[in-house]
Amino acid sequence: MKLENVTAGKGRRAIGRLSVRGEGDESFADGRRRSTRKANFSPQASASSTGPVRRTSCARLFAALDDDQVRSFERIARGFELRTSGLGMRTQSFSPLPRGGGRAEDRQVLLMQRFSRWAETVQNEGLSLAAILDVIAFGKSCRRVDRERRKRNGYAREQLYAGLDLYFRNDKHP
Repeated sequence: MKLENVTAGKGRRAIGRLSVRGEGDESFADGRRRSTRKANFSPQASASSTGPVRRTSCARLFAALDDDQVRSFERIARGFELRTSGLGMRTQSFSPLPRGGGRAEDRQVLLMQRFSRWAETVQNEGLSLAAILDVIAFGKSCRRVDRERRKRNGYAREQLYAGLDLYFRNDKHP
């Protein structure tokens, strides 16, 4: 038996495919029997799942970013990942940067150097590098960063926007 487009109830959208195969009986210790089936669930691929995976709570944040800020966001994340790889740090997985010419090592070194220069500039400008990296590298929501750092609402978002704009300006003029 194969069911497609399984829904969770009336008015809810399809969440995947469910295939049920094999029927059998299972005995309990007290002698009762019940019919069992083995079910396999696999999420259905859709057009929206081809991009980077981000939490729904951040959808509004990412919708407010322009293309340059999104590009800066991804480059900062990749630079942080390259800079901290092998140090036991755990970063969120982002989509790879577009492929281009040149050797991969050269691009990686360039991203690490830009990240390091940006991080130093952020601190010199008086922005909170830790709050920015909490959102970009560790995937925390802006609200959670505000609460953890005991700052007013909107603090992490403002720091993030300022940090992304600073990276974009530094990226244009190395």
